[in-house]
Amino acid sequence: MINWDMEKFKLRLIKAELLTPSIVTELLKEAESFNQSLRAGVRHFDNLKGMTLCSLFYEEGTRTCFSFERAVLLSGANIINNANP
Repeated sequence: MINWDMEKFKLRLIKAELLTPSIVTELLKEAESFNQSLRAGVRHFDNLKGMTLCSLFYEEGTRTCFSFERAVLLSGANIINNANP
């Protein structure tokens, strides 16, 4: 499991070219761990507890938008989006 340094991780997400093969491999391992937990019935995680993430999608009502927002909420974070009321 990855011991995330969130400050460094934020910087890596801003520039995709900074994602090295080893980071991608660790992300995939972490994703598999989450997938196993979900299959076992776990429905809430605290990985991002106390954080607020911003979701910017320009096509209203897309499944991708909903999937991202669900993932953020499952991880324990709050979300701000640009949805039109």
